[in-house]
Amino acid sequence: MMSLVWKYLKQQKKRTILTILGIVLAAALVASVGIFFSSFQKMMLTQSAYGSGTYDALLSGGLSKEAVQKIEDNYLVEKSGLGCSNSILRRGNGAGENNDYYVKQQDAEALAYFPKEMAEGRRPENSGEVMISSMHTELGSVGDTITLPLYYQNYDEKTEEMVEQGGGTVSLKIVGIYSTESRYGEIMTGGLLPSVEEYGELSQYVTFKGGVNKGEALHTLLEDTGLKDKVGASLNDNYLMWKGEGGSNGMQNSIQLTLILLSAIILLAMASVIRNSFAMSVSEKMSQFGSLRCVGASP
Repeated sequence: MMSLVWKYLKQQKKRTILTILGIVLAAALVASVGIFFSSFQKMMLTQSAYGSGTYDALLSGGLSKEAVQKIEDNYLVEKSGLGCSNSILRRGNGAGENNDYYVKQQDAEALAYFPKEMAEGRRPENSGEVMISSMHTELGSVGDTITLPLYYQNYDEKTEEMVEQGGGTVSLKIVGIYSTESRYGEIMTGGLLPSVEEYGELSQYVTFKGGVNKGEALHTLLEDTGLKDKVGASLNDNYLMWKGEGGSNGMQNSIQLTLILLSAIILLAMASVIRNSFAMSVSEKMSQFGSLRCVGASP
């Protein structure tokens, strides 16, 4: 049987070549579609990491040292880092958009959650070092030391207004400049300043262990530590969505559905080409089949 097939394929060289070419092209198209969507997902994941960080969840609202320790020791937590985002440096006289620079204080673990494209210099390694955005180079260059008053902005429950508390004058060495197009780029430290203990509101960035539902893990963490309804808690939804670990993966599912539909269309087209090739071969042999039927042959 195989010898007859091989003999026929050699006789119909053009048709055989076209059929094989169709199969190869179809397989290449399916692979290309898969590679395209995989590359797109990686690109969006990278953009999300640079935009919002690579942590799973953020707990904020003035965590105590005891609460921080409970979170670190929880069986669901793989790693975590501390930060403080309610501090500003003020240049010039009076508060204002042109005078205030938001400072994101972070320990080494929290800083690692935020990848940055360094335009110059390096990332800070301690609380006395900072990296500034490329939009804030008026503060100085790499190697310069900036000395400015530090303020903490906290919510006063009695007056229901934001109040500023002085953290004293600080001197910070610029060790790096990171690229950004946002005019609101932050000044990022390599550690927490001493004044955080008195005026700062601690936030904790958390990465959960693998194989767990992030939303359920966050809920369980808040229950176990007794922090439910006491602190703010949120998932890093955008990053988790592109990582395929978010509570709502609508975009991820849409991409997968599109990939499946495109692959199905390509495979159907390939099947049609092969079927047409065999149909043409059969039609060319119809006269021979008729002759065979006349002498008593059965199909």
